[in-house]
Amino acid sequence: MNKLYQLLKKIEKTPGLYLGTPTMCGLNHFINGYAFGCAENVGDCHDEEFDIFEGFQEYIEDKYQGRKTTAHWSQILIKVYGDEGAFKQFFMELDSFLGRDHAGNGSNGS
Repeated sequence: MNKLYQLLKKIEKTPGLYLGTPTMCGLNHFINGYAFGCAENVGDCHDEEFDIFEGFQEYIEDKYQGRKTTAHWSQILIKVYGDEGAFKQFFMELDSFLGRDHAGNGSNGS
């Protein structure tokens, strides 16, 4: 399983350990910091880890905006749910986008 996805599931369960306050802004900063760390330490993670977000922007735009927008997916969720609500909704949207149930299992339960 994807290391980044596994890390996100850990953050979902214990956000205070990783973010302090569970907010979408905090999570977005964490993801960006993780990407920066990967870029600086190429041996520790791979570009494929970020493949889980391939098409996620368009998925969120279609679902919430119905059109292309310049707003980042995190900002769209914040606009709809508020910062803390967007944090909770993000995990449900990501799992739905990836075809997994909210527990992170494949759509066939695996």
